[in-house]
Amino acid sequence: MPSTLVRKTRMKPRRSYMERAARRMRRDPRKALGTAKQRPDDTRALGKECDKWTSRAVRLQTPHCVLCKEGRWRQLTCGHMFKRGVQSVRYDYLPGGNCSTLCRECNRKDNEKHHHNRYVFWFVQTYGSEAFAALRDRACRERKWEPDELRQMIAERKTRVEELRSRDANAGAA
Repeated sequence: MPSTLVRKTRMKPRRSYMERAARRMRRDPRKALGTAKQRPDDTRALGKECDKWTSRAVRLQTPHCVLCKEGRWRQLTCGHMFKRGVQSVRYDYLPGGNCSTLCRECNRKDNEKHHHNRYVFWFVQTYGSEAFAALRDRACRERKWEPDELRQMIAERKTRVEELRSRDANAGAA
């Protein structure tokens, strides 16, 4: 019976976390520490800012949850008919758009299938099936936002928030 030869190889031991971090530090110290500065035109930072102003505009437009009518400001969030990852309709905040005011509970439950159906039913009841079909068609398109477009949207939403706040202040004074 022939004997089988077993080849013994020396494997390099895996480097520890500290050794790997030290290597990254030698390459680019800012990346290793997670302190790399963002460029002023960074799309991610502008996207976050646009999310913030879109959320404020949505919550001021409809100051209660559209599903359960919860009205406490701290409990309200900006819910999306199509997930935030769908860039083409991510910032669509006007009535009949992708964003609506939801309380935290309804927004959390929205990720579950039967609750999302309730959200879709509300949307169709409020805006019609044609508006839902148009929104779905817009959501199916690929879209990547440029920094200039995001800056313009941020400016629009800031002015919209100021309009809504002044409207609420005038309504409260009357």
